Amino acid sequence: MKRIKKLLFSSELYFALFLYAGVFKESIKLPIDLAAVFLLLTCVLMMINIYRKGVLNKTFLVLTTVLFTIVGYILLNFIFTSGNAYFADKLIKFILLTIPTIVLTVLILNSKESVHKFYVSIVLITITIALILVPSLIARGTNIGFIGISGGNYQGVARLLGAGLVIAIFYFLLIETNLKKKAIMLIASLLILTVLLGTGSRMPILGVILASIYIAFQLVLLKSGVIYLRKGVKNLIPFVITLGL
Repeated sequence: MKRIKKLLFSSELYFALFLYAGVFKESIKLPIDLAAVFLLLTCVLMMINIYRKGVLNKTFLVLTTVLFTIVGYILLNFIFTSGNAYFADKLIKFILLTIPTIVLTVLILNSKESVHKFYVSIVLITITIALILVPSLIARGTNIGFIGISGGNYQGVARLLGAGLVIAIFYFLLIETNLKKKAIMLIASLLILTVLLGTGSRMPILGVILASIYIAFQLVLLKSGVIYLRKGVKNLIPFVITLGL
C-alpha cells in the first residue's frame, strides 16, 4: 500500500500519463486538456522533489540553453520570413510539448529508482487500457477491423500496448524473482499481447517483434561455441513450463 501511495504521488506516473495522453484524452469528454493537466502535475511534483533534494542536474542547464537557443533561432526566422499560421502552430507545439518532454526526461529519469517507477507506470497504464479494450475485442468477434478507445486513436493505443508489452516481458518478467509477481506479469503480458494483436495496427506489432529479437540476443551469451543463458532467462524457463502444465 505504501508503494502504491508513493507511486500515485510521483512525477514519473504523471509524466508517463502526459506522454500517452493522446491515446485516451479524445475519448474522455472533459472540458479541459488532460495532457496539460498531467504536464502541470508532473512539473509541480518534480519541483517539490528538486526542492527536497536541493540538487539540480547540470545537464538540465546545458540542455535548456541549447533548446532555447534553437527556439530563438526559429523565432528570428519566423519574424523575418513572415511565417504563416501553420508555422506558428508547429512552433507552439514544439515549445509546449517537445521541449517539456525532453527537459522533463532529464530532470525526472535521473536514477534507477525513477526509471523503475516510470516503467511501472507505463505497464500499469498499458494494463488499464488493455482491460478497457477487452469488451471491444470480444464484441468484434471474428470481424476484421481496428479497435481503439471509443473507436479513437487505435494507432496510439497499439504503440502504447507495444511499449508496455516489451517492458512487461523484458524488464519485469525476466528480472523479477518473486514467483507471484512473475505470474501476475506473465498474465498481464498475455493480456496485453492479445489486445495488441486485436488492434489491427501492424507497425507496433512489428516493433515488438524486432525489439524482442534484439533483446533475446542480449539475454544469451555465446562463448567457445556454447550458448549460456543469463540468470533471468534460466529462472523464467522452468516457471513457464510449470505454469503450462
